[in-house]
Amino acid sequence: MAKKLFIEKDVTLDGIEGEYRNGGIYEFNTNADNQDANKRQEYLHGKLLETGVAHVVDFPQLQALENSMATLVKEHKAKKQQIKDSKRYRDNEAEREYQLEQLEIKLDEDIARVKAEYTKELELTERELALKAVQEVHAVDEGVQRWLGAEIAQLAYSDDQELDLQLMLTKVSAFNEQQLATVLSNASKIKQAINGNAKAEAVLKDIVAVAKRSNKATEINLKLRQLKALKGQNVDVAYQNYKRAKQNGGSI
Repeated sequence: MAKKLFIEKDVTLDGIEGEYRNGGIYEFNTNADNQDANKRQEYLHGKLLETGVAHVVDFPQLQALENSMATLVKEHKAKKQQIKDSKRYRDNEAEREYQLEQLEIKLDEDIARVKAEYTKELELTERELALKAVQEVHAVDEGVQRWLGAEIAQLAYSDDQELDLQLMLTKVSAFNEQQLATVLSNASKIKQAINGNAKAEAVLKDIVAVAKRSNKATEINLKLRQLKALKGQNVDVAYQNYKRAKQNGGSI
């Protein structure tokens, strides 16, 4: 079974073999015949999730269409082998060749059809998520906005910015979605107020992380980034591999 992860920050695991780039989608195949290879894939998949910069790519309908293309190739190979081995054509090789050609044409047509469905589904999903992103824009919570204004003013001359932000983190952790969205929109002002205080900035990162985890707009934006990355991927890998092997004269 193939598992896909989206990477939102450059990360390296186990040297060059484990270099993963920001904005990329990586597939981990845990269904190979080689058990050692499977274990390696599971290990890298798990380690990436532990870093916190990897996210599971979960678009069931798109994955189903991608799986469908792989199934078409698998079934095509089986039918092709049946025609090659059939005794029915031993006295008419021209008919055998014709049937094989028709089989190739059908595969090309089927893959083109499913790829078109995949593209249509991806675009539809993207439009739906974009609409949701607009709907998830919350009005500013006026009470939290006033509170933040006072907190930011105090931070500018505070003797212990780290402690002040730790107290803010405790309060923010109990906020609802609209309140958290207000905090997130003020993060840059808070950062400006602490003026490069490294310890305070570390706490601010925790505050932003809390706000993002509870913010549906952030989740939707992540999915939109994943869809953008999927647009640049080959979704018919099995088909392309088959065509490449056929062109190179491989036994199929």
